[in-house]
Amino acid sequence: MGLGSRFNDAKRESGIDVNLHDLRGTFATRCMIAGLTDQEIADILGWSSKEVARIRVKYVDQARVVVAIGKRISSVV
Repeated sequence: MGLGSRFNDAKRESGIDVNLHDLRGTFATRCMIAGLTDQEIADILGWSSKEVARIRVKYVDQARVVVAIGKRISSVV
């Protein structure tokens, strides 16, 4: 049994209505909030940077991104 089959089994047992693609999108948005670039996220997920940019515009609150970047900068200085 592959990952998709195991995921579907767990999904059925939990009663949560999500799919594996939803989890990848959630991971991508969390990476964005953490300050990763579109190219870094694309490299991790095997997506194009254009696809990542599209998700960023649609799902990520820009204010959260700015705060996360500020935290990254302050930890280096």
